[in-house]
Parts: sequence; structure tokens; C-alpha cells
Amino acid sequence: MQKHVNGFTLIELMITVAIVAVLAAVAYPSYTNQIRRSHRAEGRDMLLQIQVAQEKYFLSNNSYGTLANLVAQAPIAGLNSSTSLTANGYFKITITPATPTTTYEAVADAQGSQQKDSYCAKFAVTNTGDKSNTTNPDCWNK
Repeated sequence: MQKHVNGFTLIELMITVAIVAVLAAVAYPSYTNQIRRSHRAEGRDMLLQIQVAQEKYFLSNNSYGTLANLVAQAPIAGLNSSTSLTANGYFKITITPATPTTTYEAVADAQGSQQKDSYCAKFAVTNTGDKSNTTNPDCWNK
């Protein structure tokens, strides 16, 4: 008498593991790319907040301010003023005022794991709204 056994053979199991591995190899890079893209929003949003804060500062002082000046006038949401890092630490914010301080350039440089995003590692904006000193101009749209 032959006994009927239910279950998977080793070959069937190995084929399933191979299919899952191929799917994971395709999906993981896409997943990490999407995560980096979502982190870019933090840098863009912070620069836009700084742009608004600079205009408010300019109205009061007839010059643009440093990051310390802006934070002293009013806290900027999502900015760690002691380290100049965004809330999650993905970007470091610097402001370079020109002399006289009637112009400025605010820059968000990628930090930590976000540095692997070579497509958009740097965002910049000036007092005129120019975004040309950016790793890739498309970064402002993606």
C-alpha cells in the first residue's frame, strides 16, 4: 500500500524562495528611492519657510538675517536651531548673507542617509527666488 503525503517538495519551496528573492531585488531599490524622495520634501519645505522668515525679517530690519537672527525673531517650525538640522536630521540648513545684507542664499545640504540621494543632495534658494544652485533643478518638482 502506498501512502499519500500532502505538502511541498524541496524543489517547490526553492522555486518559491527564488521568485520572492527576484521580486525583493526589484522592489527594494524602488522602495529606497521613494523614501529618499519623501525626505526631500523636508529640505524643500524648510527652505520655503526660511524664505518667508527672511522676508518678514527684511520688513522689520531692512536687511536679511542670518539663521540665528531669524530664529531669534521667531522660531522656525521643524528646525533644530542649535544644530541647524531639519526635524528628522535629513538636511543641514545654512544661510549665506551677502555684504551688505540685501541678498542671501539659503542652502539645505543632505545629511546622514539622505546623502545617498545624489540626484537631490542639495537645495538652494536666494532672495530673488532663484533655485539654480541646486544639485538638480527638477528636485524642486519631485
